[in-house]
Amino acid sequence: RAREAAARAEVMVAEREPAAEAAAAAAAAAVRPDALLMMVWREATGGGANKRKPSRQAADLLTVARAHALGAADVLAFFCDAVLDETGSKGIKAHAPLLRELAAADADQRALLVSLERAVAFGRHAATLGKKAAALYKALYDNDVVSEGVIIAWHATPPPPGLAALRLAVAPLVTWLQEAEEESD
Repeated sequence: RAREAAARAEVMVAEREPAAEAAAAAAAAAVRPDALLMMVWREATGGGANKRKPSRQAADLLTVARAHALGAADVLAFFCDAVLDETGSKGIKAHAPLLRELAAADADQRALLVSLERAVAFGRHAATLGKKAAALYKALYDNDVVSEGVIIAWHATPPPPGLAALRLAVAPLVTWLQEAEEESD
């Protein structure tokens, strides 16, 4: 919708309508957060002398997010939509320290699972990531990004329409987590 609004605003500027500048600025602001988040994400995780601690990386990302009325859940959704690529679990491992900072609370961990679910099923890399669904969720667990309790609780909720197959793909992981939890009790 934001991209459509930006396009409409550009047409208004071209036609020199009175409110065109304000509409163009508003539309550009609506599109801008992803570009800013990507810039900050790349800068924060780029390595070398500019690499900062994960807590600082998270703070930088959340500062940009808050400036656009977004929260940690939105940044986690951004990770799933824009940063996670065909590498799948390798990408999760590479970004695990930052993801742990962003998903410290159970609610944020759940938001990450839901965002990953959408990205795996409908995202730009769905064809590749769909085959790796269980490995992606296991990578979140193995890298201490998401706790076993959050994964089990997420899996226990009814899947949104069109996502039952993904939940089935992740079921063996959930069974393994439940059995491991019972053994530790």
